[in-house]
Amino acid sequence: MKGTFAPGTTKRKTVNMYDTQSSTFQPRPEGPFEAEHITDQPAAHEHFDTTREIKLKDPKGMDLPATSYVEHYPPKTALLPGEPLELASGGVPFTATSTYDNEFWNKPRAARPVEPLTYTHRPGPMITRDTTNQDTYKPFEMAPQPGSMTGRPTRNATAPPPAMPSIYDTTYRAHYIPKEGEPRVGPGTIPPKDPLPWLNDGTTYRNDYAPKGLALLAPADYDPYNPFPFGGTTEYRAEYPVKEADPQLPPLTGVRSREGLELPLPRRSLGVEFVHKGVSDRYFVLIPRTLDVPCSARQVFTTVHDNQEQACILILYGDDPVASNNTLLGQFDIVNIPPAPKDVPRIEVTFHLSRDMFLTVEARDLDTARHKRWLQRGDIVVLRQ
Repeated sequence: MKGTFAPGTTKRKTVNMYDTQSSTFQPRPEGPFEAEHITDQPAAHEHFDTTREIKLKDPKGMDLPATSYVEHYPPKTALLPGEPLELASGGVPFTATSTYDNEFWNKPRAARPVEPLTYTHRPGPMITRDTTNQDTYKPFEMAPQPGSMTGRPTRNATAPPPAMPSIYDTTYRAHYIPKEGEPRVGPGTIPPKDPLPWLNDGTTYRNDYAPKGLALLAPADYDPYNPFPFGGTTEYRAEYPVKEADPQLPPLTGVRSREGLELPLPRRSLGVEFVHKGVSDRYFVLIPRTLDVPCSARQVFTTVHDNQEQACILILYGDDPVASNNTLLGQFDIVNIPPAPKDVPRIEVTFHLSRDMFLTVEARDLDTARHKRWLQRGDIVVLRQ
């Protein structure tokens, strides 16, 4: 508080600097915060530091400056772009000059107080001729024997010991000592057995079984067999009720013309024979039976042998996955295929079925542009190159 005391109205030992009502304290605008004659008292300073002072702390528990106002904070000079930052060295890690680990080791390292470890030599095992795992092993010197190709002495085989401690100590037949066993007893005569119980009336299952009556009811649509013609009611064919038969596909009796082979309706699937994963006699469908006309289908095939120069195209009609079970419409060969490994040539087979159900088949070699066309003219097959 700013102010002063009137002279002669205070006592030095009983003055309370904060009690402005009981004393004749007169504040003044330009006066100090405290009276001049009591600022040096130790009791006042101790009282002020312990009870009246508010000390600011940062989050880490460190003391903040005496003021926290922005206008009281001393400004700092800003660094120019590219100017290095000078930091005072101290007891912090990396000497407060760098925070990078690779720059920390650039400083000279102090000598370690710990003495380096000393290696105590341990002598190894003695190298003798009792082992073959040493590099300095020397075999025994043998004098060459007369008549020996290898120079090694020959020795006779030792006989087995007179008595073996156990028969399981050896697997040689000569060392095996057989044991005496009891003589085998013959089978003798087989005693007769009683016949089967149901053959001599010794069971009650079949003889004492009483069948139960069953209520046999005929189904609603049951039509018993009648050997008499026309149901046994009339002899006139016009009065006999006709039953509908199951629909069957007509046989393959198409019409041949200059345009091709006309297929009947309803028709079956059309395809060729091919080899799948080493298995022959397989059927590949190009035009399914459910495909509407006019339609076309093409598929690229290849050879199954190395340096194969020709391929036979078998035109099949049917729905069986086995090619030999279907009807063979015709066949033709495409020749002069360039020699190449298997699975390399490309042979494109095209099936075309017109709106009038006429079939035309064409095979084309995509590498040489050779092609053949299969038609049906009368009873002969015409090939066009």
